[in-house]
Amino acid sequence: MESPASELRETGISVVGDVRWGAHLCHFYETKEDLLDILIPYFRAGLENNEFCIWVVSDPLGEEEARDALRQVVPDADRYLQAGHIEIIPHTRFLSSRQRDSPADQIEIIPHTDWYLKDGAFIAERVLSGWSQKLADARARGYAGLRANGNEAWLTPENWEAFSEYEKTLDQNLAGQRMIVLCSYPLSGSSAAQIFDVVDTHQLAIVRREGKWEIVETPELRQAKSEIQRLNAELEQRVIERTKKLKETTERLRAEIEERKEVEGALRQSEERFAAFMDNLPGYAWMKDLQGRYVYVNEMVRGLPGYRSLGKTDAQIWPADLAAEYRANDQQVIAAKKPLQTLEHYQQEGKHRYMAGSKFPIFDKAGAVALVGGAGVDITERIEAEEALRASEERFRRLVEVMPVAVYVCDTSGIIQSYNHRAVELWGREPKLGDTAQRYCASLRLYSPEGKLVPHEESKMAEVLRTGVPARDLEVVIERPDGSCLTVLVNIAPLRNGAGELIGAMNCFQDITERKQAAKELEEMNHQLRFLSHRLFQIQEEERRHLARELHDEIGQTLTAAKINTEMLRAAVPPDLAARLNENATILDRLLQQTRQISLDLRPPLLDDLGLVPALRWYVNQQAERSGLEAEFSADPLADDVPPHIRIVCFRLAQEAITNVVRHADAKTLMVELRRADTFLHLIVRDDGEGFDVAAAKARAEQGASLGLLGLTERAALAGGGVHVSSSPGEGTTVEILLPVDIAESAMATQTTSERKSGGE
Repeated sequence: MESPASELRETGISVVGDVRWGAHLCHFYETKEDLLDILIPYFRAGLENNEFCIWVVSDPLGEEEARDALRQVVPDADRYLQAGHIEIIPHTRFLSSRQRDSPADQIEIIPHTDWYLKDGAFIAERVLSGWSQKLADARARGYAGLRANGNEAWLTPENWEAFSEYEKTLDQNLAGQRMIVLCSYPLSGSSAAQIFDVVDTHQLAIVRREGKWEIVETPELRQAKSEIQRLNAELEQRVIERTKKLKETTERLRAEIEERKEVEGALRQSEERFAAFMDNLPGYAWMKDLQGRYVYVNEMVRGLPGYRSLGKTDAQIWPADLAAEYRANDQQVIAAKKPLQTLEHYQQEGKHRYMAGSKFPIFDKAGAVALVGGAGVDITERIEAEEALRASEERFRRLVEVMPVAVYVCDTSGIIQSYNHRAVELWGREPKLGDTAQRYCASLRLYSPEGKLVPHEESKMAEVLRTGVPARDLEVVIERPDGSCLTVLVNIAPLRNGAGELIGAMNCFQDITERKQAAKELEEMNHQLRFLSHRLFQIQEEERRHLARELHDEIGQTLTAAKINTEMLRAAVPPDLAARLNENATILDRLLQQTRQISLDLRPPLLDDLGLVPALRWYVNQQAERSGLEAEFSADPLADDVPPHIRIVCFRLAQEAITNVVRHADAKTLMVELRRADTFLHLIVRDDGEGFDVAAAKARAEQGASLGLLGLTERAALAGGGVHVSSSPGEGTTVEILLPVDIAESAMATQTTSERKSGGE
C-alpha cells in the first residue's frame, strides 16, 4: 500500500494536475465565478475518488448557491441527495456529534461562522482539532481521505495575524496526513503583505491572470529548484570526472590489447570488463570510427531506438538536422584532437530531450585519431526546470506590475533594482536603476507619523537589509520632489537566494493619505455623536427625575387633598349626592395610584435612596406581579458598589430588557442576575419565551423598523460597556450586559457636568 506521502490524488484543477496527500494549496479570486471555476471541479474530483469533502463557505458564495452549482456538474445529484450519498448541511454546528440519517454522507457545506468562529471569535486550536476529528471520522467510515476548502473572505485585520499562524501550523500538521486543503482568498480585499503571507504559508498558489489560471511558486519550491540545479552541477562534474576516468581506462585497455593481442583469452576478458564497466555507467557512452559508424554503444544507448545493431551512422538513425549536428561535433574533435564539451538534443518517444556530454578522440599507437568516443547524461529535466523557473519569474514580474500597490526591490546596499508603475506614481519621479546616489530612495524625505525626519540610513528598509527581519504594516510619511506629502503603509520582505543568503528586500507600500484623513474626520464625527447621545440620555434622565418629583409632590398632594375634601363632604350632603361623591373618591383614589405608579416608573426613589440592587429587586417583583410572570432575582453583595452613572445606566438597561420580555416574549418565567466580576458589572436577563432571530432583528433595526436592540447597545456603549443577545425561535432569549465599574465617568459625561455647573442649565 502506498504511503500518504507518495500517493498521487487528482485535484480536478487542470493547471495543478495531481498532488500528494498532505497538499496545502491556495488560490486568489476576484469574482464568484472564479470561486466556482476552481472549487466545483476540485470537489467533483474528490467525490469521484471516494474522498470525504468539507466546503466552508463565506461571502460572496452562499450555501444555496454552492448546492445548486454542485448539482449542475455532479451526475444524478438529486438521486445522490435522496440516497444520502451527498449531504448538504446548511447549518451544521461545529464538531456536532448528532447522528446523521445515512452513513454514506460524503460532503458537508458549512458556513464559516459555524466552522472558524465561536461566539464571533477565531480559536486556532479548536479549528485544528476539528480537522483532525473530521479526518478520523472519514477514515473510520471507509473514505480514502479528506478534501477541504475554506473561503477566508471573512477575515478581518484584527484576526489576520492569528489566522496566518494557524495556516503555518496547519501546513505542518498536514504532512503525512490523508488530507488535501485548498484555501480561497479574495484578491481585492488582500494587501500585498497579506498576499505574501498567504503564498508563504502554502505549498502552491493559483491566481487568474489575463483569463487564465496560473501557478505562483512558493519560496520553498524555488529553493528546491535551486537545489536541483546544484545537484545537476555536481552530477555534471561527476560525469566529467568519470569521463576522464573512462578515457584513462580506455587508454589502459588499448595498451593491454596491444600488449596481449596474441593472447585471445586475455583479450576477451579485457573486452568483457570494458563492456561491464561501460554498461554500468550512469549515462550514455559510445564510440564511432572516423566515418561516423558506431562501433560500440553501452546499455543505455542500446535502449534508444535505432541502436540495436552496430555499423550505422547518425544519418541512418536520426533526422538530417540532428545527424548533421552530431557529425559536425565529431569532425571538430577529429580535427582538433581534443575533447569537446557538447549540449546535443535528440528525440525519444516523440519528446524533445537534451544531453550534456563530452566527445573525445581515441588515438592509435601512432598518435593518430582512430575513434571518436563520447559520454553524456540526459539533462532534459534540468533544462525544463530552468525554463519553468524563468517562466515563473516572468509571471511573478507581471503579477507585481498589475498589483494595486507600489513595489520596488533593493539589493543589499539599498540600490533600487526594479519597481512597478505604481511606485513611480507615488514617488512622483522616475528613479535611475542602479544609481548609488538614490540608495533607500534618497530623493525623497521620510518622516515618522509624528512628523520626525527619518534619515535613510535609519529607515526600515535599511534595518531589514541589516537584520533580514521583515517589517509589516508600518506608516511612513514621504515628501515628494514637488513638496507634497503622502502617508503610506509599508511592508518590507527580505529576499534570499537558494542558499538562504540575504540578497535584497522588496518594499510594498500603499497610499493611505485619504484613508487616514477620512478616519480622522470619522472619529471626530463619532466623538461628537457620542457626546450628543450621552448628553441626550443625561437630559432625559434629569427630566424623568423632575417629572417624577412633580407627579409625586405636586399632583399627588393635590389629588390627595381633593380626595380628603370629597370624603368630608359625604357626611354633609343628601344620600343621592353622597353616592356621587363616593364615585368621585374612587376615581380620585385610582388616579392617585396611577400617578404614583407613573412617578415610580419614571424614577423609583429606591434607586437614589437605597441603591441599584433594592431598586432592581423591587422593579422585577412589580413587573412579575403586573404580568403574572414567575420571576427570580439574584445579586452579588458588591453589585451596589458602582459609580452613580453606572447605577442609572444599569437600571435603565434592565428596565428596557424586562419591558421587552413582558411585551413580546410571551414567557412564563423571568430570571435576572446582577454580578460584580473584577472590573465589570454583569447583568443577565433571561426568559423562556418564544425567542426570535437575532440577525433578522438587527437587520430590521439597522433599517429603522425597530430600535430596541440598537437602544440597548447604544446606551451600554455610551457607558463603555457592551450587550450580547442570544436567542432563537422557540428557545427563549438571554440578554447579557457588561458595564465597566472601575473607571470614572467618561470624558463626555465629565464635560457635560462641567457645562452644567458653569451655567449650562
